[in-house]
Amino acid sequence: MKKIFLIMLGLNVLIFANFNRNNTTGIVTDTNNNLEWQDNTVAGTMDWSSAITYCGNLSLDGNGWRLPNINELKSIMNYDKESPTVKNIFINTSEDEHWSYYLSSTTAVFAKSTAWYVNFSSGNMGEMNKDMNKSYIRCVRNNKK
Repeated sequence: MKKIFLIMLGLNVLIFANFNRNNTTGIVTDTNNNLEWQDNTVAGTMDWSSAITYCGNLSLDGNGWRLPNINELKSIMNYDKESPTVKNIFINTSEDEHWSYYLSSTTAVFAKSTAWYVNFSSGNMGEMNKDMNKSYIRCVRNNKK
């Protein structure tokens, strides 16, 4: 039942996302979900605890940044192509990142040593070991306006 709720919540986020980009700050705003996204991803990949720390310390046009949960992360997926990728409004994304795993803050219910990720090449979600695996990250915060 919990999985069905999470899927429905995720679909709701996907259906109602509307994005705008501020070229001065490099922040992408999802006006429908009241979120601001870091346009630049971190150079390279990192493990879960490093990602949590990085986003918590990010001071891009203020603070309040965090690692997104799995539903927030799914909302930046572009389904308009044959293979899903990061939405085109995110212009500071390398070709590798368009086809890669992005880590979320959501831990698995029965295996706290794993965290959920989104694979932007397949559109799939999965779990990976938080300490042993590294992924790309993109920080998010609640819209401060």
